Amino acid sequence: MKTSDFDFQLPEELIAQTPLERRDAPRPLTLDRESGAVGHHHFYDLPRFLRPGDCLVLEDSGAGIQAAHAAGAPVVCVPDLKTPPPEVLALTAAVCPSLWEVIPFLEEKAGRGYYRPCREYDECNRLIADCFQTGRYEACFAGHLALAQEGYPLAECQVGYFYCDGLGVEKDPAKAFAWTRRAAEHGDRDGQYNLACFYEQGTGTVPDPGRARCWYARAAVQGHDLALAKCREAGITLDEQKG
Repeated sequence: MKTSDFDFQLPEELIAQTPLERRDAPRPLTLDRESGAVGHHHFYDLPRFLRPGDCLVLEDSGAGIQAAHAAGAPVVCVPDLKTPPPEVLALTAAVCPSLWEVIPFLEEKAGRGYYRPCREYDECNRLIADCFQTGRYEACFAGHLALAQEGYPLAECQVGYFYCDGLGVEKDPAKAFAWTRRAAEHGDRDGQYNLACFYEQGTGTVPDPGRARCWYARAAVQGHDLALAKCREAGITLDEQKG
């Protein structure tokens, strides 16, 4: 390995030369978990994204963990160069190996299901229980297709699965890809992971490693376990979700 392997072009005008006059003026990236929309806001906009009672500190240093604990704030340790000693880690709510693991931790603590209860969600669950698990694949496919045509992401992902495996319908990789992409673009994390696999393997489309990495990252941001593992294994970063 050579140091030149790490060379890349970064325009000088994009490198901060001096601190901003307003310390609350940096522009962090935001991601709408439901729509998938990416935005850039100022740090002083943060209250817009918080609800009453929200507070969480992410820290990699022992001093930071102790300070957060002393202030009464829950703290998650994401170790960097040096892992704090056990007596300091005992003050944390959790230790996450990387930022990828923080998202599923928060989802679990919040007790949130991935899909909110609704008519379409209940119908998908009924179809799986009454039709899929009893081997009535054609009826299961037809029911999901009707919901998918209404634009429900979970059903779109399931239709892609049926076309991919030829369950209840003739196997069709192109249609599997089309429905899976639709589900992914509508925010379904299983659809995003499956779409990444399709791009990686060339299922129903031309192989595209770059797009595969992008969709693995998007699924991982939503806490998809297999996508999280893939990102760790392949060195995929949060920035790659932007494609």
